[in-house]
Amino acid sequence: MLRCADRGIGMTSAAQISNPLGSALRWWLRELATCAPTALREAVGRRLQTLIVIYGPDQVILRSGRSGKAAEIGVIDLDVADRSTITAKLKGKINLRRALIVLKLPGVQVLRRRIALPLVASENLREVIGFELDRHTPFRVEDAYYDYRVAERDHHRNRILIDIVVAPRTIADRAIEALKGWGLIPDRMSVANGDAPDDGTINLLAATTSVGQRMHVLSRVNTVLGLLAAGLVALAIYLEFHRQHQILAAYDAELAQQRAESLEADAIKKQVADLLDSGRYIQQHRKDQPLVVALLDELTQRIPDDIWLTQVRVQGDQLVLSGHAPSASTLIGLLEESSMLSQVRFTSPVTPDPKLGLERFNLSASVARDGGS
Repeated sequence: MLRCADRGIGMTSAAQISNPLGSALRWWLRELATCAPTALREAVGRRLQTLIVIYGPDQVILRSGRSGKAAEIGVIDLDVADRSTITAKLKGKINLRRALIVLKLPGVQVLRRRIALPLVASENLREVIGFELDRHTPFRVEDAYYDYRVAERDHHRNRILIDIVVAPRTIADRAIEALKGWGLIPDRMSVANGDAPDDGTINLLAATTSVGQRMHVLSRVNTVLGLLAAGLVALAIYLEFHRQHQILAAYDAELAQQRAESLEADAIKKQVADLLDSGRYIQQHRKDQPLVVALLDELTQRIPDDIWLTQVRVQGDQLVLSGHAPSASTLIGLLEESSMLSQVRFTSPVTPDPKLGLERFNLSASVARDGGS
C-alpha cells in the first residue's frame, strides 16, 4: 500500500521552483513503486542501482543498495579520498551511468525536531515550515537544507505533528562539493541511520540534481514531459495567433463591406443633392420668368385690335414681336406702360406695306424677372 505519511519534496531553492514537475514525478514514481509486486521491484532494482555515500567527518563509506538492501563496497579515509580512489573502489561493482546516487550525512551533523503546527497549515507545509524554521531551530531557511514528514494529524486538537530534519548548509555543501570532485553528483541527500535501509521519505536535496546528467528512466520521462509541455505551450500560442488572425480577417471583411456601402451611400447622397439642385434651379427659373400665358394675356390687353402680330417669341428674358400696325411708334408707348415689360425698342427700321396700308415693325422688350409683381 502507499505510505500514509506525508513528506516534503526537498530544499527550497530556485532549482525546485524551476523544476516542480520533475520533483513531483519522482515522488509519485517512488510512491507507486511501493505498490508494485516484489518481483517487479527487484527487476527494476537490477536495472537502477543505488550508490549510497555516507560522508563522515573522517571517512567515506560506500554502499550499493538494491531493493532496500545495502551492501558495503568500501571505506576510504577523507585524507586519501580522490577521484581515482573512488573510481577504483566502484569499478565492476556499480554502473554510475545508471545509478541513483544518495548522499547521507551522519546523524550527529543533522538536527531532528518534532514541531506542532495548526491543521490548516497542511496545504502549504513546506512554506510554513520555512517561515517557522528559525523559531524551532538555530538555523534560518537560507542557511540550511531541510525536509519533513508528517508524524500525526490530530483532528481533535486541530493540529499536525511534523518531524523535521535540518542540515547546516555549510556541512552539506562541503559534502556535495566533495562528491562532485569525485565525479559523483548526488540525486538525493538524507541522513545515515545505522544499518537501517533508506525508506526514501527524507530528501534534503530533492530538486537540485541535474536531470540532464542522469540517463535513467526518471530523467527521460521528465525530459519527454518537458518537451510535451513546451509543445503544448507552442500549440496554444499558435492557436491563439490563428484565432486572432481569423478575427482580424473577419473585421477586415466587415470593414471592406462597410466601406463599399459607405461609398455607395455617398454616391446616392450626391445624386440626391444633384437632383435637389436641379429642382431648385427649375423652381427658381420658373419663379424668375413670368408664365407665358400671363405674358400673352398682358400683350392682348395692351395691343389694340387694329395691330396684327405675325410673330411672338420669348427668348430667355427677351420678348420679340413682329407684325403690322397703323402707327408702329404708338406700340412702344403701350408696351412700356406694362409692368412686365421694359426697354421696348425697334430692332429694325419700320417699313410701310403698300398692300395692307400698314407699317411693318420688328421690336424687342425685356421681360421682368419677378413677373411684374
